[in-house]
Amino acid sequence: MRNIRTIVELARHDSTRVILMTEPCLAKEHLSPEETKAIRMLWTEALNDSIMWSSETLTNGMAQYNDALKRIAKEEGLQLIDLDAAIPKSLSYFRDEVHYQDTTFAIVAGVVADALGGWQSGQLTPK
Repeated sequence: MRNIRTIVELARHDSTRVILMTEPCLAKEHLSPEETKAIRMLWTEALNDSIMWSSETLTNGMAQYNDALKRIAKEEGLQLIDLDAAIPKSLSYFRDEVHYQDTTFAIVAGVVADALGGWQSGQLTPK
């Protein structure tokens, strides 16, 4: 939270408009065997040689991160785009825990454009 707040503060110092977006991820309560296999963090992140991350750790961590972004946006009076809520949590939309399939980019672009007011004459017009 400290790092995000520092970025917000620095951007405001330069009169830059700040918009936060949650991080979409595949993490969810019940993963299929195919989804579990696709989540690389479960196979590469570890506390030591015998203690690996669990899917619950990933799910809780991503939820805490997104909740922190929502809290900062509210406290700082910033616009928040909840991308995590917009992208279905399935391998149709994710290659792994956070990287998208090609078809997902159009959804992200639509959600962001809509949240910012859409496109007019090639220029993004904020709401």
